[in-house]
Amino acid sequence: MLAIKMDAQYQEVDGVHDQGKTYDVLAIALSNVIEEAVESLANLMGDNGWDELNIEKYFQIDSPELVPSSISSKPNWKKELEETGAIYMVYK
Repeated sequence: MLAIKMDAQYQEVDGVHDQGKTYDVLAIALSNVIEEAVESLANLMGDNGWDELNIEKYFQIDSPELVPSSISSKPNWKKELEETGAIYMVYK
């Protein structure tokens, strides 16, 4: 797994995020290969109205116990990660 810190721009109108605004994002990708991780993440986030993903840094996570609590505290995070190849959290 890779943990990826980035910013991304929201492109839709949902009443939660501002259209055209850039937000900080923390993501976990199932793949350890950065190209595959970014592809999974771009597909998932693109389907949810995000684009212009700008990766700041990433690092490998060797154990699910090391996943940041901001992600691991979400119900069913492991199932979502396995189904989509990535999971993300937006910081406001």
